Amino acid sequence: MIRRVIDWLETHKRAIGLSTLAVVVIGSVFWVPLVLRPLDFFHVRRVVVRGVRYLDGRALVRQMQIDTTVSIWDALGPYTARLASHRQIRSVRLSRRLPSTVIVTIEEITPIALAPSQGGGLRAYDEGGRALPLDPTRVDVDLPILSRADTSLLRLLGDLKRIDPAMYARVSEVERTGREEAIVFLSSLPVRVRSTIPADRFAELRAVEEDLVRRGVKYVELDLRFSDRVIVRLQ
Repeated sequence: MIRRVIDWLETHKRAIGLSTLAVVVIGSVFWVPLVLRPLDFFHVRRVVVRGVRYLDGRALVRQMQIDTTVSIWDALGPYTARLASHRQIRSVRLSRRLPSTVIVTIEEITPIALAPSQGGGLRAYDEGGRALPLDPTRVDVDLPILSRADTSLLRLLGDLKRIDPAMYARVSEVERTGREEAIVFLSSLPVRVRSTIPADRFAELRAVEEDLVRRGVKYVELDLRFSDRVIVRLQ
């Protein structure tokens, strides 16, 4: 009988070894942080913020309220929650880099345009018409200017930025001229549109502009208010 047990152990020793190793590894997931948390070596000494363009990374670190008394093994949930409350952050993810660095990955809510605020000056808005806590006097922004925070025009600009970023970059100003009409200024060139126009129609302007330039035709305005055509007003 003893001999049979020994033979069985010899036959299955590899499986037994792997099983033992698995138990040790799984167990370490629970006890390693408990053992290492008190060590100064694992106290947070650096926070790296990624993905910010308009936000101030240093201000975000201050908002986290994290300091060198915190261990890299401590729960990161409270710091994630503090950042998630920021009105210009769409999503945030925290991760660890041993031995002492916390990585913060941010997805910002992108400003689409500037519009006058009630207190004077300009304020940044997203495509949903929400005011963002972004100060254009402190942050270098190059955004179209609206006469007011017009939700339908902000939505149009947001769609245009997704579909055709190069065309969106040409927009300097948008002015509503009627209940359903507006003028979009591509630098100084006025383009008349309906406020409900699909953003992909702006692509039609390229071929028209290229043709006019090739023929040496001087023009002062383009009009997209009519379906399937671009009206050109000559100088």
